[in-house]
Amino acid sequence: LAAAEQVTVDADVVQAIARTADGSVRDAESMFGQLLAFGGKHIASADAAFVLPRSSVERARSLADAIARRDLPAAIDEVHAAEEGGFDADAYLRDVITVLRDAILNRFSPSRREGERPVPARASGEGAGTSEIFAREVAALRACSELLDRIGRSDRPFFNLEVAVLGLMANELQAASP
Repeated sequence: LAAAEQVTVDADVVQAIARTADGSVRDAESMFGQLLAFGGKHIASADAAFVLPRSSVERARSLADAIARRDLPAAIDEVHAAEEGGFDADAYLRDVITVLRDAILNRFSPSRREGERPVPARASGEGAGTSEIFAREVAALRACSELLDRIGRSDRPFFNLEVAVLGLMANELQAASP
């Protein structure tokens, strides 16, 4: 589409459109059309910020890593940073889900090439084994997936994410207690 319109598009904008469209070609074309309406011959991240919901795969990866390490202060800081950064809660949560899902799939599917999708760094929490990290990632994925349908109906969506992170950590602490 960009070539047909004789427009150049930053790679991160193309990735953001694809991620936001979530497999819907019609949605992707609509978003691209909205970006074309700006009238320039180059579409940069700053232009996309007016149309696309704001999120960050890097920040989502940081949250997933903090959860895998059982680092509650870092996890809560990541949620606050996303909220203060003006991120769209739904888009951010979808990025967190993608990062967690890919971490789990990459752990069990060596044929998947890292780099095809955002993959979190292999977290190595204090004394945590791979199975413990996997269990945390699965629990976080489950909690985030359950939260996804409620987050759009909330007047404080990041509060819901904070509660989910706190709940994950509380469950682990309770399970670890004698």
